[in-house]
Amino acid sequence: MKKRKMLAVLMAAVIVIASLPGLDVYAAIGKEAQACKDLEILIGADASGVTSQYLSTTPTRIQAFIIVLRLKGLYGEATGYEG
Repeated sequence: MKKRKMLAVLMAAVIVIASLPGLDVYAAIGKEAQACKDLEILIGADASGVTSQYLSTTPTRIQAFIIVLRLKGLYGEATGYEG
């Protein structure tokens, strides 16, 4: 449970820092972004994956919801739902 709380705090920090304009986000959070990529919390918008350009964009509501599902380990179940 403690690990999930740390991941939630980490993702909140990533989202807040990524929403600040004019910052080179990758340089500021390189290790954290790599950790989120390794844990498959962030996968990027296209084939280039998680880049500084991707991290500098503000996530939409649906992207934030998907991140929450990944943090809770429910993304696979949610994508398989047919209702």
